[in-house]
Amino acid sequence: MRFLFSIIFTVFHLSYLLAEGSQDVVPLNDAEYPSTFYRDYFHELRKKANRDSVIVWLKDEIGKQEQLGHTVNIVNLQIILGQLSRSVSRTDAYLVLENALNAARKLDMRYEEALAHLEIGNVYNSVGSKEEALQHFLLAAELSETSNYPDQAFRAYYHVANLHYSSDNYKEALAALDKGLHFFSIEEWMERDKFTTTDVVSAYNTMGLCYYALQNYPEAIDAYDKGLMVAGKRRSDMWVGLIHGNMGNVFFKQGKLDSAEMLIKIDLNVSKKHKAFRSIASDYLAIASIYQGRNDLLTAQTYFDSAYQVISQNMMSYASYFKRRAELAYAMGEYKKAIDFKNTYDAMADSVEKVKKSKELALIQSNNDFKTKLETLQLLEKENELKDKEIAYKNVLIYGGAFVTLLAVVLAIVLNRSNQLKVKLNKELEKEVERRTERLASTVKELDTFIYRLSHDFRRPLTTLIGLDSLGRTLSKDPETSELFSKVGKTAKQMDRMLLKMTYIHEVNTLEPTIVQTNLRDVVQEVIAGFDDDFSALKMQLIVEVPDEMIVATDTRFLQLILTNLLENAFIFTDEGKEQKIIKVSSRLTEKGWGILISDNGVGISHEIRSRIYEPFFRGSPISQGNGLGLYLVRKAMSKLKGRVVDYNGDQGESVFMLEFFIS
Repeated sequence: MRFLFSIIFTVFHLSYLLAEGSQDVVPLNDAEYPSTFYRDYFHELRKKANRDSVIVWLKDEIGKQEQLGHTVNIVNLQIILGQLSRSVSRTDAYLVLENALNAARKLDMRYEEALAHLEIGNVYNSVGSKEEALQHFLLAAELSETSNYPDQAFRAYYHVANLHYSSDNYKEALAALDKGLHFFSIEEWMERDKFTTTDVVSAYNTMGLCYYALQNYPEAIDAYDKGLMVAGKRRSDMWVGLIHGNMGNVFFKQGKLDSAEMLIKIDLNVSKKHKAFRSIASDYLAIASIYQGRNDLLTAQTYFDSAYQVISQNMMSYASYFKRRAELAYAMGEYKKAIDFKNTYDAMADSVEKVKKSKELALIQSNNDFKTKLETLQLLEKENELKDKEIAYKNVLIYGGAFVTLLAVVLAIVLNRSNQLKVKLNKELEKEVERRTERLASTVKELDTFIYRLSHDFRRPLTTLIGLDSLGRTLSKDPETSELFSKVGKTAKQMDRMLLKMTYIHEVNTLEPTIVQTNLRDVVQEVIAGFDDDFSALKMQLIVEVPDEMIVATDTRFLQLILTNLLENAFIFTDEGKEQKIIKVSSRLTEKGWGILISDNGVGISHEIRSRIYEPFFRGSPISQGNGLGLYLVRKAMSKLKGRVVDYNGDQGESVFMLEFFIS
């Protein structure tokens, strides 16, 4: 009874002082904390006290528990300290959590060991080290699952899923969410504690977003329904509104405009209640798109105006507003406004892209800083351990010798110089880290700018050379001069195509496809027209079997990129020994969408190199004239268009590339 009373008194006293924001040290009982200490009080510590005050108290209490020899208490306190310290110093947080992890492993505290792995994963994730973060999250999940801690195992898989979702790995995210949510039924999840059920709501919402991204709309709706059930149990109107809005987006994609409008308006009302202005603007834009889909353009314009009022009053950067507004103006026949809106969107999109790149570089720099400081601190820690041993040895000699006073003075001098040297070393190391970080950031920025601008700047003079070649051959009567112009023009075109691929790499990596209804034959003919000289020079026969009336939904720019690189490949690897050289382009409808076949009777692709032809900079033949980026770009662009490319040898030995495009 004395033990139970002591625990209750301690918790009450701690909560009272923290609620008052006190920075006084809270004395705990000498007995070990209960096993539920972390789970019961961590959230209370976070919400009831100033973070810095709690960190001070935790460090002091860890020292007291070390004197008492209560290692279990120390592990629990270190995990909490590491979690709270992450926003102050990721390096300090990592070192504290690593100590807790090692101690928990030695003491076979499997629950606390899993917690430490989870928090270390969060530290790595915060600096952009996703691979290391994933390893720790998976270790936390395995430990929790094998030790029968289902709530903790769910949280670990939930972190794994969020990591995959942030990297657009939607199938991997769904697999992790399935593992985490299958520990209990939906009814059992609704009866868990409030912290767990909040994560469960978020997990079902993330599951819905993954299915939405994969265009599996029925599964997305099912996931959102389960999330709503748990959110309703928790009476969280913010989550209820958010999930209704996400469901509305699914119904909009399915063409169910009335249902979509009703659900998005539920989210709009909740967002207004909580003054979530970005969500309000997003909901207004979604409803405007619904009315535009009904061809009620005036009502759509009203909602666009409401969205713009929220955006402007709250000084938000919202590029997609101007893109959608341009589409509406065009539909209403207001072409001048459409152009103005489009120009504004282009300028903002370019600015957003620069901000995105800046954030990516900042994350790389943060990761580099974290690892560099961590290595430095670990080296200093080892150095301090060696120095501590040296000092202890000297103390033994001092206390055992006759010249206690003299040796004490000598030791004081040594320690003083050692401390001065340590301070100097720390400062020099910090300056060196800063210099290296600045050089790295500058190099990355310069390289990115150089690659992006290279193709634009170099292609201008090449375009001039190509034009002079055409003009020179037209004006010249001398066959040798015409031949010389022709070779110059051919070389310039090869260089222009190579530099164009550098532009393609930037576009494929940074731009998202804009899907529109397109006449496929027009696109094919436009690409073929760019190879007129090649057909003439190589005496190639072209066969096009694409119906005039075939309309497909695709991104024209990406499709032109794919066809251009495949045709260029066919020209490069033509078989000079064959009298009749043929390139064939055909199309067909499939059960899941549509496809294009591009075949040629050139030298073909050998079995030995077939598995590597899509690698960047791979050149599998001595006759290759490019830089090894053509097929790499084809696969990247096909991935952006949610399609795939398949290569094989045809019945007559020809090389065949089959492009498959899928539609929902």
